[in-house]
Amino acid sequence: MTNEGVYEVLVEWRGLMTSYQVSLKTDFPIADVLATTTNWKYNGIRFVYDNEYMSGVDEIHFAPESNVTRAMLVQILYNMEGEPEVPFTPHFTDVTENKWYAKAVTWAYTNNIASGYDN
Repeated sequence: MTNEGVYEVLVEWRGLMTSYQVSLKTDFPIADVLATTTNWKYNGIRFVYDNEYMSGVDEIHFAPESNVTRAMLVQILYNMEGEPEVPFTPHFTDVTENKWYAKAVTWAYTNNIASGYDN
């Protein structure tokens, strides 16, 4: 153990050796992103999570291998802008006021960031 709750794991395979630091204690609630210094995804995901640009697909899953949808992307941009107050306006038949991305879509449409299809 290096620091409290941080362990160094040594891995040897065919004469090659490497080590990883693994923390068993973390304030990061996302279960599908390994919180280690060697996980290349962790720092970026932690940044967007901590800055509230992205929250994941539910309370404990980020789904880092999933594709980003148009709704997710517009929501990310809206979050990065600080979620400015915008009254919902029904510009699209497939975006109703009760959708989690409704205000973000309204904001993006109003600011000429996103538009819909003709149909």
